[in-house]
Amino acid sequence: MKRNRMMTASMLVMALTAASCGSSGPKSLSTDDFISAVNTECRTASRALDKLDFSDKNAISDATDIVTTMLEALTPLKAPKALQGDFDDFTSSIDAQLTQFGKLEKAIKKGDNDAAQAASDKLDKLSKDGDKAADSLGAQKCVGVTSAAGGSSDTTPTTDTSPDTTEPPATTEAPATTEAPATTEAPNTTTANTPLPIDTSVDTTEPPVATTAPTSSGSLAPDDASVVFTPIDGYTWAKFDYASASTPGDDPVIGPLVSGYYVGELEQTADPTVYVNVYVTILNDETDWTPSQLTAYYGFELGAGGGTDFTTAALSLPGQSTSTEDYSAAAVTGPGFGVAMFAPAGTDIPTYIDQFVQAQSTGMGG
Repeated sequence: MKRNRMMTASMLVMALTAASCGSSGPKSLSTDDFISAVNTECRTASRALDKLDFSDKNAISDATDIVTTMLEALTPLKAPKALQGDFDDFTSSIDAQLTQFGKLEKAIKKGDNDAAQAASDKLDKLSKDGDKAADSLGAQKCVGVTSAAGGSSDTTPTTDTSPDTTEPPATTEAPATTEAPATTEAPNTTTANTPLPIDTSVDTTEPPVATTAPTSSGSLAPDDASVVFTPIDGYTWAKFDYASASTPGDDPVIGPLVSGYYVGELEQTADPTVYVNVYVTILNDETDWTPSQLTAYYGFELGAGGGTDFTTAALSLPGQSTSTEDYSAAAVTGPGFGVAMFAPAGTDIPTYIDQFVQAQSTGMGG
């Protein structure tokens, strides 16, 4: 099962812009409004791409859907004349990358490592070209928007195909060749381990999981954090498509423990371009997390393998953090709850988490 993908955040704005133009076609936006609209679409796509696990066989298809949605949202925008050339270069690069995504997906399915590597190399070049155009355009949220999808694709085909085809030569032992099917199951063990974050609804096929937690497995829907939690001082809750966010409800380890999952986005009041996404997990009791539950929780919020251990400075909350060139993420836990945050690279997320927990009038260690 594919993970839910974040929807575009500015579709309503786009619709209103198109409607206000009547039959004369879309108007040219002001430079600031145009760049803001472009940044919004890129930021939404970037967040969705960062949540993908590229060891999953469906990841390239998911990435294609996300980037296609972004391009479809950008296409109707009419750029100011001074920015038209850079905008065309950027969208052309994205369109070309989509073509390579298709070639990469086919190569992986066929086990053609050479073709997969060629597509990946082209994606890397096209991504860099797109970054240059985005930088010239002034749309900084678009710089590196597809790097997560293109950069991680190099390892996907090689790990899935080449090891298994080279091991059959162990035919010196005639009986051993009959056990070859055991080696073909190795890829399945990797896909079963990586989807700790609810990517693997394969786990939900186990009857014990489905029957012991009918309310948490599959039916756990995300809730709007803005109606429950107090924002950090100097920040406000922004409009956010929380309904399409993934939840830990299907995770076989922590799913049965979760009574609520809240999602929202905090924007700085003085500068709305400064933001942090918030994900709050509430358990059905206030017991401490077990090691296996922590592993599953960090795997869900931060990706397979979790992150690096840390403790927040103000409240001494234990957690794990991870980062790339594009984003930073961290998650902490306390008796009966977990808080995860996701923001642009370089953001001091542990401090934000402390401030968020302190902002709550009751519960969560306040």
